[in-house]
Amino acid sequence: MGRHRKYKNPVPVYLVLEKETLDEFDRLRGKISRGEFIDILIMRGGDTAQIVAENRALKREITELRELLRKRDQYIEELESKLRIRKEQGPKHKVSDKVLNTIEKLFANTSEVKLANLMRALGYKEEGDALIKRAEKFIFDYFSEDRGVFISEDLGLIVEPVEGFSILASKIKRLEQ
Repeated sequence: MGRHRKYKNPVPVYLVLEKETLDEFDRLRGKISRGEFIDILIMRGGDTAQIVAENRALKREITELRELLRKRDQYIEELESKLRIRKEQGPKHKVSDKVLNTIEKLFANTSEVKLANLMRALGYKEEGDALIKRAEKFIFDYFSEDRGVFISEDLGLIVEPVEGFSILASKIKRLEQ
């Protein structure tokens, strides 16, 4: 008894392919014989062309997304570098006597003040988002971040952000010497 014949009218075919193409072909076919795999590809005909086109489009999209991801990672590295430099340098602005006097008057009767009240005492008249931006700039200019709080040795203050609220709700305390 012999082996069961797969083909009724077999014809040998010889192809000359690049090694990489053959390796990809073999990877795709898995454990199916090359002849059977070619038969399957031919029988599906139109579906295969559609799949190949979609595959190429997806590969292009993946390439574009990888490029965007690379650019985003580069941007994040730049920001982290700027942040490291900012932490090393400390506050950028020199504290004026007017600001120090205002802080002294504000803390004469209390040990804790909200950032919004300090901003008002310093003469900022903005409302809403404008005041929030002004407060963020004030903190950026005069304070250094350390473990979730902002510290200014020049002003002698600590700003403790209140989780879940805007920066204006942050508590300001005296820096204990």
